Amino acid sequence: MEIAAIADVHSPKYISEYEESLKNAKLDNVKLMLFAGDMIYRGKWVEFKKVLNITRKYFRGKIVACFGNEEYEDTIVRLVKNFPEVIWLNDEVLTLNYGNKTLFIVGTKGVLDRPTRWQRTHIPNIHEIYSKRSEKISNFLREGKRRGYTVILLTHYTPTFKTLIGEPRFAWPEMGSERMEKMVLETKPDIIVHGHAHNSKKTFTQLGVTRVYNVALPATRKVTIIPLEYGLLKFL
Repeated sequence: MEIAAIADVHSPKYISEYEESLKNAKLDNVKLMLFAGDMIYRGKWVEFKKVLNITRKYFRGKIVACFGNEEYEDTIVRLVKNFPEVIWLNDEVLTLNYGNKTLFIVGTKGVLDRPTRWQRTHIPNIHEIYSKRSEKISNFLREGKRRGYTVILLTHYTPTFKTLIGEPRFAWPEMGSERMEKMVLETKPDIIVHGHAHNSKKTFTQLGVTRVYNVALPATRKVTIIPLEYGLLKFL
């Protein structure tokens, strides 16, 4: 079984590139599609209809999505209401069974080491929000591993700086969280899928036993196909 993943389509901005990438993707063994946020441009929630219609031309399985920074709070409500066939996760957990394998998916917008200027100005308690979110994510990941499930963290912001190589170094703390690396190494999720890093030159890395994929379309130029069963030969 394989998973397909994508982020940062920013429809209508990269919608043509997204469709082209789906045409070229090998989806025969894909049972699940993950959207890692920013699938629409600056809160234009109606654009998600284009994203979904194009996706459904090539893929009929389950779609699970988290939100990005361009899915604004009022937009989130509209997306959930108008597109119920997508399973939306907002600091939430989903379990899915595929044969003898149970996927434990933790979906979240993610955490920043340094909130952006806009966040600091408009969200007075943003530091507290990120602190509580980090704790919640950690507890979810530990629970999934305790149950013996295949644990996937689906997040928009990156929980490591290693996949931010190519982005301006000064901006890294406002794009992801290096502090999250310690949590990842402690909780040992199987797979992390994130977006947000458009200019990343390193779209795959490994933190201990955890595979980390940056699936931002501007960086990968393709739909990322992720095998659940992972070995050196498969990766090569």
